[in-house]
Amino acid sequence: MALYEKYQDQVEFIVVDVDTAQSRNLIQQYSVQYIPAMFFIDSQGKVKNNLAGDPKYETGRPAEEVLEENIQAILNGL
Repeated sequence: MALYEKYQDQVEFIVVDVDTAQSRNLIQQYSVQYIPAMFFIDSQGKVKNNLAGDPKYETGRPAEEVLEENIQAILNGL
């Protein structure tokens, strides 16, 4: 929630319930295989990075730190 509050005016956060029929197209479009799945998409609609599972488990770093790093990369055009 802290990241949302910090970046809400700069980044669009979208949460998708994968258990609904309406989300099937998104699941297929982004090849979602694991939950949670996070996609970092630039303003042109290009996926710049994605994370599957718990970022802390995958990186050994706090999840919020990993997420903020990806948000900053998008905002800085990387």
